[in-house]
Amino acid sequence: MNLALVHNGVPLVRGLSITNNSDSPVVDMKATVQLHGAGQELSPARTDIVDGSLAPGHEAFWDDYAAVVPTVPHLRELNESYPATIAVTVSRLWGDDIALNVPIRVLAHNEWFNAPEFFDSLAAFVQPNTRAVSNVLDAASELLGNLTGSTSLEGYQRGPQRAAEIAAATYEALRLRQIRYIDPPASFEGTGQKIRTTAQVLDERFGTCIDLAVTYAACLEAAGLRPVIWLVKGHAFAGFMQEEAHLSHSVILESNGP
Repeated sequence: MNLALVHNGVPLVRGLSITNNSDSPVVDMKATVQLHGAGQELSPARTDIVDGSLAPGHEAFWDDYAAVVPTVPHLRELNESYPATIAVTVSRLWGDDIALNVPIRVLAHNEWFNAPEFFDSLAAFVQPNTRAVSNVLDAASELLGNLTGSTSLEGYQRGPQRAAEIAAATYEALRLRQIRYIDPPASFEGTGQKIRTTAQVLDERFGTCIDLAVTYAACLEAAGLRPVIWLVKGHAFAGFMQEEAHLSHSVILESNGP
């Protein structure tokens, strides 16, 4: 769980299914789900009840667990990850409680979870409204004026050729800032990495390939273009849609190879 997933409304718990595998009805069953970590309760408890009895072989299912996540202010303050637990407790009449504890990690605020089902959370790191982007666009506009006679950053209004010119000028404006490659910040995880913000990359002039990809994507979006980020083994890079169109899905998995 990380800030990007919560920001994008991705639930931590997608559903809870309880099946009565006994030979007798289970009476007045209650299921409680809560998130614990860092010595505190990270989410309000969510409790669901089966009124009456759950017959042998029957199942109870719930899927409304959107609130079982850490709060956004808490996640924004995290600089390092820590272990947490999803605690599930099932109680019933005339029987002992049943407990299930599922270990998870709560990641740092700038840590991206690298898994195909969550690739679209990378969009949360594209920040076109960051003030530092304006300086890049100013430089891109000046380059466009020198090369084409027009300083306008009008997105797709004048067709794909102009869109390509805007993207090229934006790239050149970034290149002229002489941003240098640097290893990812320490994240102590094998599932992803910490991503520098666009402001950090532009102010400090350091970044990894994925830092630079989301920074270029942010500048493209601010210029009115639709950015696309490619992820390949060990590398990431950004581009743009040549025309104002939408992809069929927010994430497309295509190996383009054997």
